[in-house]
Parts: sequence; C-alpha cells; structure tokens
Amino acid sequence: VGWIVSGASNDCFRFVSSSPPYRTTAVAGKCTSNGATNEHKDGVGVGAAFDWPYYLSSVVRGNRQTIFVGDHWNHVVRAAIAANATAAWPTDLNVTTLAGIPRHYSFKDGKALSEATFDRGHDFAMMPRGAVGFASDASNAALRKVSPLTFSADGVVSSSSAAVTTVETGLTAIFGLAFHPSHSTFDDDVALF
Repeated sequence: VGWIVSGASNDCFRFVSSSPPYRTTAVAGKCTSNGATNEHKDGVGVGAAFDWPYYLSSVVRGNRQTIFVGDHWNHVVRAAIAANATAAWPTDLNVTTLAGIPRHYSFKDGKALSEATFDRGHDFAMMPRGAVGFASDASNAALRKVSPLTFSADGVVSSSSAAVTTVETGLTAIFGLAFHPSHSTFDDDVALF
C-alpha cells in the first residue's frame, strides 16, 4: 500500500510506501537528480523517459488503474499503467503517449497521435464514466478535449482513434495574466473543475 508521486524535476514517477520506513521505488522514468533526461520515450519502468511530468490523475477501468500526466517539456499527454494487471505494488509502469507530438510545441487540433500539438501541457483529467478526457494546455491558455479514448476489457487505454479539439481558449484573459489552466478534476456529478 502506498502512493504514486510525480518527481517532476527528476523526470520520473515513484512509489512511496505508506508505512515506515517510507521507502521509495522508481516505477517509471529514469529519476535523474537534476531533471536532465530531456527526452521522450514510451516504455516500461526505467525504460520510459519524461521531461518534467506534471500533475497526476487516475481512473480505474477493468482491473487496472491508469495514471495520466502532462509531460510538460515533451508537450504531450501520457498514460501509465501497471505492466502486469495482477502485480503487487511497487511494480514497473508501462508508459504510452496518448496525445501530442513529442518535443514539438504549438497549438493545433487534429488526430491525437499524429496532428495535435500542445505547448507545455500541465495535466489531464479523465471523465469518471465514458471515453473523454480533458488536457490543460498551459502556454496556449486553453482547455483541450481528447476523445474517444478506448479501454480494453482488462483496462488498457488507447488513443489510436482519438482526436484533440479545443474546448475553450483565452483563459488567461478571463482569469488574469498569471493564470495557466491546470489541476483539472471531475466531481461525482461529472462537473469539471
């Protein structure tokens, strides 16, 4: 029992045990000491690479928990799931890209994996029911929708047929110059916050 935490400046996810002596174990990414990975790579455990993974959110589908993250300097949305659905924690996570073109930043809607681009995505919130997720696109001051996301019977997520569309732009003007849309979540009534 424990928690998955994002070590943004360390370019990784860690599992932290919930009882003393509170051990940490790298479960995704290389865990550099100074955030020097500066690369994008899908893979399992330390075979995956991030560049400043931001706020985590999660959803349980089938028998797996999927963790979503905005990979800030890679300008993409990523998903991480247990490589083995029955594994006990800590276990290596299988990391895949859900939306965006790695290391390419701009503002474009389109096919999730081949056309859509983000500029420093912060986080991703999956609706509790259904196949729709929302990404905060910080430097573009926009809220972006990614759908449809599909889940296999055992809970593996895919965005192979998904598209990214802009829901709202100009959020900086609404909330002030310091605002960047981030920390999105849904409540039990499926209201986005």
